[in-house]
Amino acid sequence: IPEEQWIALYDEVLAEWSRMGRVLDVLTSNVPAMENLVRRARAYDQPLKDKPQPEGRGTPGKDAAGSAASENDPENGLEILLVTDSLVDRRLLEKKLGAAGHKIITAANGREALRLALQTNPQLILTDWMLPEMDGLDLCRTLRRSEQMGNCHILIMTSNSSQQELEEGFEAGIDDYLIKPLNHRILAAKVRSAARVIQLQVLGDRDRKAIQRHLKTMALQKRELQKMYEQVERLAMEDQLTGLPNRRAGLDRLEQVWAEASRTRNPMLVMVMDIDKFKRVNDTYGHDAGDVVLRSTAGVMRNTLREYDIVCRFGGEEFLVICPGADIQIAMALGDRIRAAVENNHISTPEFEGNVTISIGVSVRGDEHANPQEMIKEADEALYAAKNAGRNKVCIA
Repeated sequence: IPEEQWIALYDEVLAEWSRMGRVLDVLTSNVPAMENLVRRARAYDQPLKDKPQPEGRGTPGKDAAGSAASENDPENGLEILLVTDSLVDRRLLEKKLGAAGHKIITAANGREALRLALQTNPQLILTDWMLPEMDGLDLCRTLRRSEQMGNCHILIMTSNSSQQELEEGFEAGIDDYLIKPLNHRILAAKVRSAARVIQLQVLGDRDRKAIQRHLKTMALQKRELQKMYEQVERLAMEDQLTGLPNRRAGLDRLEQVWAEASRTRNPMLVMVMDIDKFKRVNDTYGHDAGDVVLRSTAGVMRNTLREYDIVCRFGGEEFLVICPGADIQIAMALGDRIRAAVENNHISTPEFEGNVTISIGVSVRGDEHANPQEMIKEADEALYAAKNAGRNKVCIA
């Protein structure tokens, strides 16, 4: 008989002997597995090294050392919950699995196993099908409903190998099964297989958590980038000196108001305003004084206009005002109100003391305007007319 078949036959006879001992309630002695006996025999056959050894002792061979290292590989060491009502089976399996480097917790019935499983969170459950108080399938079903134990690897031991019963077991949530009487080599192989699956689950969980952390970091970075983008966008559309929208922002809003007026046929107007003799302020008092005048005048304009009007700094001492819904009747009154408010605004700072005036050119949208740029050009021409008329005036094109 080939050696492998002889070892398997011996182990099967040994397992059957142990099983019959349990049936007859006879204590069977702990006979070593044939693989261990063969390993010992080979160890005695190894050549002696360095010096003679006492009789009865030998040096284990390379195969034996490799097998022992593999059997006790820490990577395969699992936390196993062993569930069986047979004291003999518990002791035998606990010893066998413990020798392979696994940490064993034992339970004698299904309810005790359920309590221990929820308390200790084992990686592998090796359970009998038939158990007192709660059988192995009910234990499995209950654990599978638990979020904590839903992914636990479950091996069930049964003496019934019918297809119907095994299908019932898999439907209950078992991962694999072992036919009794147990073949310990098959048991060891299935435990190793379970260890590989569990290791992959652990690595998968680590990868998943790493991905979640990475996604969280990316989300935070995205929010920070969005804030930075909004800030840059705001700065790009804002005049830093006056806090008003800048020329670019003003032209964008003008396009929007023009498009809305074209769609609804509602009126609109634009004003171009310029601070009179502003160059003299800069030349006489300095650019810091000029900045004070610009900020103060911009504030007066913003506070005098209607809530939905738009005022922007158009360049230098020039401002653009966009008035949705305003017609020619509103144009003069609104323009004169702004002009008077600026004239009456007394500026008193260390840099400048006094009042300034503005000239205003107004363009009211009409059928002759093909685009908003034509309105700006027309308002600019009206502004020059106001300047030529003596300044501090409103002129409608």
